[in-house]
Amino acid sequence: MTQNLFNFSIFEANLFCILYETGNTSETAQRLNTTAAQVSVTLSRLEKKIGREKLFIRNRRLGKFIATKEADDIIQYMKYIVQFAGEIAAKNKYANKHVIVSSTHSILENYLGPFIPPFIEEHPKILIGFKQNDDLIFDNQAINEITLTCFTDDKVNKKYFPYHSFKQKLWASQGYINKHGSPDTVQDLKHHRLLMRKNIDDPRMLFGSSYIKSELTDDDEIIFHDIYSHRLIDFLCEKDCGIMAAAEESIKLGNIAVQHIFPDFKGDTLDLYVCVSKDFLGNDICKKVINWIFESRDISFKYIGVKPCYDFTPL
Repeated sequence: MTQNLFNFSIFEANLFCILYETGNTSETAQRLNTTAAQVSVTLSRLEKKIGREKLFIRNRRLGKFIATKEADDIIQYMKYIVQFAGEIAAKNKYANKHVIVSSTHSILENYLGPFIPPFIEEHPKILIGFKQNDDLIFDNQAINEITLTCFTDDKVNKKYFPYHSFKQKLWASQGYINKHGSPDTVQDLKHHRLLMRKNIDDPRMLFGSSYIKSELTDDDEIIFHDIYSHRLIDFLCEKDCGIMAAAEESIKLGNIAVQHIFPDFKGDTLDLYVCVSKDFLGNDICKKVINWIFESRDISFKYIGVKPCYDFTPL
């Protein structure tokens, strides 16, 4: 009769899985940093705990241990236990020492960049890393990752802190305006080059183009330049190549040499959130980094004379 199958240690489960895989006590001992004698003792103890007389039979001709049917019956359960134990250990390892902040280039450079060196200086034991993703899509968010995203797709497992509401406007360089004039109506836009943010991987990514294309997409006179890099749009716009859409806050903080045009045109509004796994939120390092993200936001906005759309209470 099988006893309580869970009345054994992770070490015993791991030993079982390795021996099942290798059939060799010496290799099992080496991988577990123990001795072959200890492997044999642990195996005997495990057999008694789960009520199986023999899990492995030694085949001296082959020089290895062969798994019995009893071992075959429980190997998958043992693998699950070892896998979950490893995931928990990794989660605790990263949650205690390491955190990643992920967002777009403009957020990382303009809103957080100036404050990264003093944060690292003040918190030398916090291993903080940064990941750029200009699509604002983070479907595979790591447990120790804090993202700035527009999508609130998983409110069950994740916590979303409202960061700011960015209103897209139209911008052009002075050189472009001198050459082509400044559009004042939608009809005027048909005679200009529009530099549009483009993403072919996800239909949700229409930022900067959806509100223009929704009104003009059927007109053959429009010149669209689909661009897959936000920074390239800034560069081309400054070089008089066309009109771009962007939030005023990012234009000011990035010191981009363009001017606001067509003030009556209403563009997209991008609601940005600081997103974190609820499991990670209880970690002190996570809270410090989130507090720092909002402190950086407030200083940046004060510098350009903008009031954040949402208040934040430090964690």
